[in-house]
Amino acid sequence: MKILFRKIYFWEIILVLISIYLTLLVVNFFLTKSILENDNKIIYNNLKKAQESFSKYKSDKRFFPYLIVNHETKKFEYYINKYNFLPLSTISNKNIYLCNENGIPVNYFSDKFGFRNKNSIYSDDKEKIIFLGDSFIIGFCHEDPETISNIVYKNLKKKNILNLSQGGTGPLTQLATLREYSYDINFSHVFWFLFTGNDFINLEQELKNTYLKKYIDQSYSQNLKIKQNKIDNFYLDMIGDRMYSLVSPDNNFTKNYKQKKINFINLFKLRKIREIIISSKSVQIEKNLIDKYLDLVIKTKVNQLQDKNLTIVILPEERTFKLFHYDKYYRLNYIKKTLAQNNINVLDLSSKYKKKYNFLDLYYSRYTHYNKNAQNIIALDLINSIK
Repeated sequence: MKILFRKIYFWEIILVLISIYLTLLVVNFFLTKSILENDNKIIYNNLKKAQESFSKYKSDKRFFPYLIVNHETKKFEYYINKYNFLPLSTISNKNIYLCNENGIPVNYFSDKFGFRNKNSIYSDDKEKIIFLGDSFIIGFCHEDPETISNIVYKNLKKKNILNLSQGGTGPLTQLATLREYSYDINFSHVFWFLFTGNDFINLEQELKNTYLKKYIDQSYSQNLKIKQNKIDNFYLDMIGDRMYSLVSPDNNFTKNYKQKKINFINLFKLRKIREIIISSKSVQIEKNLIDKYLDLVIKTKVNQLQDKNLTIVILPEERTFKLFHYDKYYRLNYIKKTLAQNNINVLDLSSKYKKKYNFLDLYYSRYTHYNKNAQNIIALDLINSIK
């Protein structure tokens, strides 16, 4: 009798567990379906706008491809060894094809040091504000008037914006760029942009890089500002060897707008429900890596920017909107407290936007850069901060 009771009890437990799983599976399916349908609708509408823009755009220009040496120096190693230095900017005074995410292929004319500025900024004696960041701040993929730096500049009459940003760079490369290119500039303030989406990962790679880690020594410099001819030859050499081909403005931008589909393996693994549960827990990025970042920033303030204002701007990324405890994951309170203790300002746009926007309010799609709306929103907050 007892054995029979145990068997019945066992199967009852199994049936209850199966019922719970099937219920969760149904909930997970409709939750996943609802989220995908909403995201795909926005992505589809953005794609239609991009296609309309693209159909109106006609150009027979030839562009120089956007080439920049970052922490992934292995593919450039032959040229680095040949020229015996590491470029931190791109080729100067060239019409450069940048990218295409919104249907309009974007190109810009690089300045005399290979950055996205007008050459007149170097002869202008106005006090300047320096922007330092990665592809989001150089302006992927927006025309000159639509970049964050140019929107800010138009609203500031007394100061100029010197944009020293380059795509694919992390904090150590950016520190090196600031040291190489700001020493003879009349500037009062540096806005250093932190994109948590990949800056910490980039820093981890940069600290292992033979060439970049030399910049941890606060006195190290390659004197790149007087080597622009060599930098230009560096990139011309690469093109001559056909390491890169010229980029056509007709590159297929639609790959950035792929519709999301239900992954049935993830569905049966209850992926969406698990993501919600995991995102509500206080998982955190490694503190040691955060400390290395803070150490670089603080030493830059102490050694390079003693009498200048430094503001770290924390930019929104995908995890901003998808992790319930985004701030805890990146230890933002710890970062902000440590920086404040060292007389460094913080403008935390990620935490602010998390309360006001959704991911696709600021992006065209996944794996793209900010849309036009985001450019204006971020620029406005920077303008208010500066004023």
